Amino acid sequence: MQAKEECLLCHAPLVYLPKQTQMTCAHCGGQFFSNAMCENGHYICDVCHQKQGLAAIRRVCLTSQSTNPLTIAREIMEDPFIHMHGPEHHVLVGSCLLAACHNAGYAMDLDAALTEMEHRGSQVPGGICGLWGSCGAAISAGIYWSILTGASPLATESWGQANLLTS
Repeated sequence: MQAKEECLLCHAPLVYLPKQTQMTCAHCGGQFFSNAMCENGHYICDVCHQKQGLAAIRRVCLTSQSTNPLTIAREIMEDPFIHMHGPEHHVLVGSCLLAACHNAGYAMDLDAALTEMEHRGSQVPGGICGLWGSCGAAISAGIYWSILTGASPLATESWGQANLLTS
């Protein structure tokens, strides 16, 4: 079984560079700047890296009956496409909170909320935790609250609440 922090192609350990370098995704061929590749030089962009993981997150969140976000998260993290240091965690946390809230009786269109969570969470770059000093999973919790309350940069109370949640 492949360790979750290894290269998705060759299973070699990942290497993090001190400066971003332009790299070519081994899956889609796109050009991106990144700090991470495997020691054999393979790079996989965030979109390709998280594609199957996002499908697993959506599937579990739409079918779970649990009101406990941790229970939902643990089930999702059993999926082989949820990687230890993968950008899918930037969607996972908020999605679990949305599903648990929905299952507890909060009236929302869960499918639409999960779509918005995927859109926003997927914009958080992979490796942000170590490179920027702000955990993408914590940002995901803030995205959850912003979706739930309709917060925006111009909102007053809900904007501040989302910031408190992630601090």
